[in-house]
Amino acid sequence: MRRFDDWRPDDPAGRALFARLARSDPDLIEAAERELRATSVRIPVESHLTAAAFAPDGRSIVLAAGDGRWHADPVRRYALPDGGQLAQWPVTVHEGALLDLGDVVLLEERIHGYRLDELTAGARRTLFFAAAHRGTGNGPPVQADDGFVTTIDGHELLVGAGRPLTVQRIPALRLPPPRWSHCRPVAADPRSGRLAVAGQRSIAVLAPNRQAVAWTDDTRPIDEAVFLDPEQLVTSDGVHLTRWEISGRRLVSAATRPHAGLTHVTALRDRGQVLAVGPHGFAQRTRLRLFDAGSLDPAGELPALFDRPAWCVWASQDGGRIVCSDRDGIAHVHDVVSESVLDALTRPAVRLAPVDAERLATARRRATDGTGPEGWRREYGPAVHEALDVLTAILRHRSLVA
Repeated sequence: MRRFDDWRPDDPAGRALFARLARSDPDLIEAAERELRATSVRIPVESHLTAAAFAPDGRSIVLAAGDGRWHADPVRRYALPDGGQLAQWPVTVHEGALLDLGDVVLLEERIHGYRLDELTAGARRTLFFAAAHRGTGNGPPVQADDGFVTTIDGHELLVGAGRPLTVQRIPALRLPPPRWSHCRPVAADPRSGRLAVAGQRSIAVLAPNRQAVAWTDDTRPIDEAVFLDPEQLVTSDGVHLTRWEISGRRLVSAATRPHAGLTHVTALRDRGQVLAVGPHGFAQRTRLRLFDAGSLDPAGELPALFDRPAWCVWASQDGGRIVCSDRDGIAHVHDVVSESVLDALTRPAVRLAPVDAERLATARRRATDGTGPEGWRREYGPAVHEALDVLTAILRHRSLVA
């Protein structure tokens, strides 16, 4: 814009945009691009990730990795956003899960019997071991308050609470038919303390005392679930997304849409959306897909965060960060909001769309508000603020924002 002489657009809106672009410092925009790229962290691991868990405050991540056969890395904690190693435990995860409770990491291993370990600063303690349950387990543990809920064989729940963690065994649920064999926890609502559990053909919501609040009649087995609020949850069964509402003592389907191959369903409550990862695998590119939380209609996609198809994808509880591994033995931790801004900044302005306005609004909330679920992330510097202003001016000129 600075290279133009006397020419200016004819309309007032065009002249305002011209002036805003002309007074923007190109060096500052380049600095913004560098700052946004720096939010992506690369951590070398052994082959590929076998388990991952983000800390509740988002300032660190716990990773387990291995080649799936003979070798596995020790479980390690890394700082975010710089990726420096903070801790290491002499234990591996071949087939299991991690859950980071902040001051305690829960490790579940299912390949040599069933084992639950508590990992604290410089120490490891086995909470539960069952040699007869080799190869069993029904999905990763679910955080509930400051503890967890999981199951070893679907016939009883293991509930962990307190510090140090203590484990209580709760017998199988006694609910109306169909039978609740192989029951497993799938989601927890942090505000109400309610827990969602899934059986072979049913889903139930439990109160904090683990008594059933509501349940379904006969449903497909589900893979993933997330609470939208204490009265609603969204599930994925590999073929459909379904939103359930509590009506009396029943969970009733309020909306369902065919969406195949989705994993890691996460609620973006402040945006009224659901984030789901999928399809995934080395054969195809991983997609971060958005759906309206009410209708479950597609609401766009987040920018492609992966240079190549990836697998072993985990999302933070608020959907703000994604971690995946690639064939080169690198774990990539992506800041979804920052890379959404970077995606808009590096595309031609004529290709900006209404979804970019939504992403920029989220970034602006982070840039101006240091509290709430976004507060733990690194604050943006003056360069990113300038880039956000320029992008907003372009979107306003295209009538994509007010």
